[in-house]
Amino acid sequence: MAETSTANRLDGLEYGEYRGGMSVFFSSLFLSSNDWHIVCDFDGTVTPFDVTDALLTRFAPPEWEVVEQQWVENRITARQCMAEQIAMLRAEQDEMDAFLDTIPLTDGFVDFLREAAVYSLPVSIVSDGLDYAIRRILALRSLPPVPVTANALRRAHGAYTLDFPYGKPACPSGVCKCAVVNGLQAKGTRVLLIGDGLSDCCAARQADAVLARKGKALHALCKEASLPYAVFENFHDVICLPLPAGTETASPPHRQPHAAPPIWAAQPSAV
Repeated sequence: MAETSTANRLDGLEYGEYRGGMSVFFSSLFLSSNDWHIVCDFDGTVTPFDVTDALLTRFAPPEWEVVEQQWVENRITARQCMAEQIAMLRAEQDEMDAFLDTIPLTDGFVDFLREAAVYSLPVSIVSDGLDYAIRRILALRSLPPVPVTANALRRAHGAYTLDFPYGKPACPSGVCKCAVVNGLQAKGTRVLLIGDGLSDCCAARQADAVLARKGKALHALCKEASLPYAVFENFHDVICLPLPAGTETASPPHRQPHAAPPIWAAQPSAV
């Protein structure tokens, strides 16, 4: 059951308990008087667990956890932590690819992308993880292209390094999610952030609304700070977040939905 809160509002639409059924979440955004952009985290959100941690557990020496603890204790930044840990990876390209091909998606994510396209709602993956891993995992499902903003994994002469093309000097993260959110808002777009962890917490304070994975760090922040949020456990929950009673359902003439692309016709309803 999704959590109910007086703070759980999105453009005047209150979320209540999960009831299942129609794609009421997307209808809510579609019928809103505002244009929305969905900014979605990847590790622990699109996937059930952190992919970078899984790679390190499989292909790095145990010392990567010492570096992780330094970050937890605020002795180093997230960017420094990631750079040091990625340098510890010891894997051939085919070994890494084979491992990434085993990573599952959170239930309902394929349907989530399908419904977003039906209602012409843009979705971007914005992650403090690894761009190569994200693209490899998504490509395996033959999904249509989804824009990915993430740290750039490089490999040369058998060694891995990490570049931070979306970092900002004042931001400790590899990807400054606040900058992404603020950039969209500067264009007049409202931003819905979907995430779970510490890397999402700063951006949550900038976003217009938040969907937080239940029981994770972002959920705790939203509760504490009374941010506009709702909780979810998987993307089927997201799709079925209910409309409040009395909400109009007619499509406004300037934003007519379109049919899903044929590429999705043969996709399973969940991965």
